[in-house]
Amino acid sequence: MSEALVREIANEVLRQGLLENWRTYAVLVALLLLSGVASTLISAYIRKRAETYATKADLDQLIVQLKATTAAAEQVKSAIAQTDWANREWRTLRRVKLEELVAAVHGARHWLDIDMNARFFSEKANSEPSPVWKLEVLTSLYFPELVPEANAMSRVYTQYVLWMIDIQKALSAAGNTPAQRQGVFDARLQEMAPHQAELLLAISAVGRRASAIMKEIVGV
Repeated sequence: MSEALVREIANEVLRQGLLENWRTYAVLVALLLLSGVASTLISAYIRKRAETYATKADLDQLIVQLKATTAAAEQVKSAIAQTDWANREWRTLRRVKLEELVAAVHGARHWLDIDMNARFFSEKANSEPSPVWKLEVLTSLYFPELVPEANAMSRVYTQYVLWMIDIQKALSAAGNTPAQRQGVFDARLQEMAPHQAELLLAISAVGRRASAIMKEIVGV
């Protein structure tokens, strides 16, 4: 058998095998196509799931952050409310105490008049302590800005009291002799006018400063 004949027979067998197995090859090609499509779909699904998971994780984190921010905001709001309440209460308390302070300052003059009559003429003495102590206490606790005026008032008040005590001693030395007692009054009572003038100036200074403080408290 010649070489050309052998080659022809082999080619014919190959053609026959291909024709007989085309379905097999078609199935293989279809499987390859389906595999590619499935791979693409699976990749897309996995990518979508990953995006969904990432979005959910971001959302969970955002919710946590939002809760923390809300809690912090509530704490700040509560702190501000407490601060506002404390400020309002402090202003109210200072207003009340300032009124007491001004009343004490004006009451000090009346208290001195009663004390002077008790020292000079043996009339009934004051049953209440001097209002000046209230001025000093209220200034120290609530109105440090009023310290200069309060100190000046206390100094003038003390000088007035010391003057009365000095005259009281002179009257005690004069005894019950009307002429000698009148001599003490004639010699010393002229000193009362400067003390009263200084006292009025001190009371006025405290009143003016207290009025300014009251305007600050009420916001006018």
